[in-house]
Amino acid sequence: MPATVGITNLVIHVGLPKTGTTFLQNHVFSSCGQISDFGKTPSYRGDRPHVYEALKIVASASDAEFRAHAPDVRTLLLHEAQDAATRKPSSSCQLLSYEGFFHPNSLHPLEIHDRLASMVGDFKVLVTIRHQFAWIASYYLYRFYRFLHGGGPSFEVWAKRARKRPEWNAFVCCDYWRVIEQLIGRVGRDRVLVAPMEDVVQAHSDRGLRQLAGFLQVD
Repeated sequence: MPATVGITNLVIHVGLPKTGTTFLQNHVFSSCGQISDFGKTPSYRGDRPHVYEALKIVASASDAEFRAHAPDVRTLLLHEAQDAATRKPSSSCQLLSYEGFFHPNSLHPLEIHDRLASMVGDFKVLVTIRHQFAWIASYYLYRFYRFLHGGGPSFEVWAKRARKRPEWNAFVCCDYWRVIEQLIGRVGRDRVLVAPMEDVVQAHSDRGLRQLAGFLQVD
């Protein structure tokens, strides 16, 4: 399939679950006039369910289902990118943000990367993470917060269940550095930024935020 034309300086934002993806979408990407963000934006499930379904196809559909829908998804992504750029005519970066691109219920991130590349050509990848222990604890608590007082599974039981899928599962997702290194090997080290949210939002230093701005090529 030929690469989509018309999307320049494209960055795909891959946010691990519970790493502040929604915060970035609502308060950083959408408020910066130099970033035309599309994909998961505020209220996208209710206002633009067709976009949500398209991103789910990229992230989790079978190969046969993806091939059947790829032309329509490709057209939709191009339209969304152009519409976002029209809303922000001074933008210099087009950014697709969706945390489902790095999620234990989705396909392996390398498979998702290849699907996106087949539709939109080359792009840079922004991966937002948290420090590993804090992230694993947060994800586990989020996953079972409704059940902890009612006999929810212990971490050991959860981890054992998470290992059941042999290649890509929650346990492997927790060891995210190995997967990120594979992604860097596929995309290129200079085209991947791994941004710990603890560095991006810290009050006493703007180093992480400046690094993010430089990668996105915005002021």
